[in-house]
Amino acid sequence: MLRMQRNFDNFLNIKIKNLSKATKENIVYSNRIFNEFLQEIYKKTTDEVIEEARQDKYPDEVIIEVLQDWVNSMSEKVSYRTLRTYCSGINKYMKYQKILLDLTDIEWPQNMQGKRDYDGKLM
Repeated sequence: MLRMQRNFDNFLNIKIKNLSKATKENIVYSNRIFNEFLQEIYKKTTDEVIEEARQDKYPDEVIIEVLQDWVNSMSEKVSYRTLRTYCSGINKYMKYQKILLDLTDIEWPQNMQGKRDYDGKLM
């Protein structure tokens, strides 16, 4: 078989292998805390949620809904910029899994401080 299985280990060892150590650490941490949330709330791993989402006609929308739940739960714990960085790391893995997310679909909680432009970025 020419095509490798798309899992987190292959993502780390092949896809993001050449990124800086700090970038890889951020991606790993982001995906770890997202996975912990999924296991706590949905009793599933990230890969199990992805497989379930693929059964839907619009898997990206399923993942956005789950990601929105996670963003809402994290909004009291971290800053807006940190949360955006985490979402970026999660999105990299989703892209590797061929699930294309538009993070502008995320509704950022109002309690997150800072004025944002139309794209949700801090000004």
